[in-house]
Amino acid sequence: MTTEIDKTSSSALAAQTISISPQKVSVAYDEYLLELSKAQWQFGDWESLAQLDVKNLESHPDRAVLALLAATGLFQVGEKEKARQYVFLTQKWGCPKQQILKMLASGVYINLGHVATVEKNQNKASGHNDNAKNFFILSISQKYKTQLKTLIEPSQLMGVTNLPEHNQIIPAHIESSLKLEKNKLELEEKDKELEVFEQVIKKLESEVHQVTKERNSKTALINKTNNIIKQRLLKRNENKELWSVWAEMAIAEGSYPEAIRRFQNIISAWGIDTPQNIYQRLDEAYIKTQRFPAATDKEESVKGDMDKYELLGIIHNIIKPRFYFEIGVQTGKSLSLAKCEAIGIDPMPHIKETLDNQAIVITASSDNFFKHNAQTLLSKSPDLVFIDGMHLFEFALRDFMNVEYYSASGTVVVIDDIYPGHATQAERCRVTRNWTGDIWKFYAILSEYRSDLFVLTLDANPTGLLLITGLDSNNRVLSEHYDEIVERYTAIESAPQDIVERRDVVSCHSKNLNSLLQNIYQSRQDKYSRQELLDNLKKSI
Repeated sequence: MTTEIDKTSSSALAAQTISISPQKVSVAYDEYLLELSKAQWQFGDWESLAQLDVKNLESHPDRAVLALLAATGLFQVGEKEKARQYVFLTQKWGCPKQQILKMLASGVYINLGHVATVEKNQNKASGHNDNAKNFFILSISQKYKTQLKTLIEPSQLMGVTNLPEHNQIIPAHIESSLKLEKNKLELEEKDKELEVFEQVIKKLESEVHQVTKERNSKTALINKTNNIIKQRLLKRNENKELWSVWAEMAIAEGSYPEAIRRFQNIISAWGIDTPQNIYQRLDEAYIKTQRFPAATDKEESVKGDMDKYELLGIIHNIIKPRFYFEIGVQTGKSLSLAKCEAIGIDPMPHIKETLDNQAIVITASSDNFFKHNAQTLLSKSPDLVFIDGMHLFEFALRDFMNVEYYSASGTVVVIDDIYPGHATQAERCRVTRNWTGDIWKFYAILSEYRSDLFVLTLDANPTGLLLITGLDSNNRVLSEHYDEIVERYTAIESAPQDIVERRDVVSCHSKNLNSLLQNIYQSRQDKYSRQELLDNLKKSI
């Protein structure tokens, strides 16, 4: 119960009046909102602070502080008109004007602290962070200061997770109240104060601009140095130490994706002569990167009507290989499908799957394997080969040439990554997470130079598969024209649209595909000649 006393007679009745405390009404509010907003301030997460909703502040016991934090965020993201509304609301809820200006200034010092931290200028960063903290403490009324003595240094915080977006419309009754209470004098006074603040901001932003300019100048110098080295490398400079230095520069800078690109460029240029230690350094760069940075959703798009591992499993089950050979083992996912004698080659394997006890993995590049080990280990022809090595067409071309030399006519070769989901995925220098490189060119090369082979494109996810059989171990067309092929096809820079769109591809669910695989198996059992095999397969399709 509440006793209400007329103000005009309150002093006369004071001696005989019993004070009765009003009954407390519990209003729901987010008890963690202030702590979360403080954290966002420390991170410089202005976008999230700018999204603080007036509706969520009205009933909050710390609404003045929260409105001030929201105003800081709004000024930082450029929403000055809305920031002014929150400034007025902050004053209405009891926050002095000087405290408001100090809070807004603290936000700018946070930005400067972050820039100095990026520049590794710890003294300057510490100074800006101290200013930010001091301005922030000074801008909060005495009742809140005890909560803020353990502020985390903004320079120690690395990342921010934004809150989900939500409606930011100020309720009608609040907006109406604001309009009624605003008068010309107050507006003019606030505008003058904001002009002073904006001058302070411009001065501080000038310092940010200068720091950014210095950083860009350093970046430009590094890029210029890199370009000079790259141009010398592109002239196929024989100084291999220079090649390595170029890649190691990226490692030293902590630019691991760039290091990956440079090591792959080195491998591309050195080709068959690439030493194992270059692959090891590439592997270390991949480990440091963890996941290669993604491009846009469109550039990372993939397609296909069946997962490639599922399709490979079907191929294994139908043709029942007695000996399986694989180039590009990685985690062992495709090698684990083999339930027969199997050999996997990879210069940097990271086996995570359980392999059959008949499978062995050899740590070597495919070029080195064929140069030193193939004659011994491929004394019998494989029935099934999967090639998923370096994503450059000349590597796939060499791998196929070498595999064909050791194969029977009925050997089935499957090539991965022939269909980029987007033209960007097909670039020779990697810029996407889903990267096929220019393996699509290998399909075009076979169409031009080896029309005698049986070749089938399959709509596998994510980047398609190419099935080849009817091999001829005595055919030397590709090796005889190798230099010409590499020169011509390296000059082609982009994947044609029919490749990206997968025109004329065969569905992995096609009944004809199952019939084809069964014919391959039966032809091996019946010991068909190469020509008999090719004639039989053409009937299947």
